[in-house]
Amino acid sequence: METPHHTNTECIIRIFGYGSLLWKPDFAYVESEVGYIEGFKRRFWQGSDSHRGTKDQNGRVATLIPTQKCNRVWGVVFKVSDPDEQRKAYGGLTKREVKLGGYDVINTVFYPRNADSEPCNVTVFVATRKNRLYLGKASMDTMAMQVHVARGFAGSNTEYVTKTAEYIRKYIPEDDDKHLFDLDRRVRDLAQQTICTNVTDGIEEFYENMPMDDDVE
Repeated sequence: METPHHTNTECIIRIFGYGSLLWKPDFAYVESEVGYIEGFKRRFWQGSDSHRGTKDQNGRVATLIPTQKCNRVWGVVFKVSDPDEQRKAYGGLTKREVKLGGYDVINTVFYPRNADSEPCNVTVFVATRKNRLYLGKASMDTMAMQVHVARGFAGSNTEYVTKTAEYIRKYIPEDDDKHLFDLDRRVRDLAQQTICTNVTDGIEEFYENMPMDDDVE
């Protein structure tokens, strides 16, 4: 694992979130800031067999795919200064992202949305093609169905996708991540179809069990 970023005056680690970390960091931080990193694109090509899926039914979670184009991945940097909180943050993320999730750790440059803030080095968790859980590219319909049916001990895969999309729409409106928003829309469509199917089945069962006119008292 690469060493976290250090300043001249104090030790601060800066962790960049672009998926569930956006809305569920699970560690204490002193400050957060919206911005982006360059040279990557966000894709739901990483499998999850623990937090958002099982070994029999992998979920799909976000990773970053390197690109030569000037792509930006928007997200949030979380700044952690307290040494005890740093150990908790790195310990928890190492277990969740690296040991269980198949991610690696890299450092890259973060560009704040606020023009008055300076770019800084950040730590990013990225899953590459070489890890055992990498699922890779698939059609949007296939990915949406995989997300729809998957659930792990952290919750449903649907929650992971929809809450990530909701956060970005609300707090980072300049992000036009078509891949994320297309997947979110299709996952929501599947959820709605399931609700409608269940309602329809319930109505049919209700009418099937209704007594005939002659039987009504």
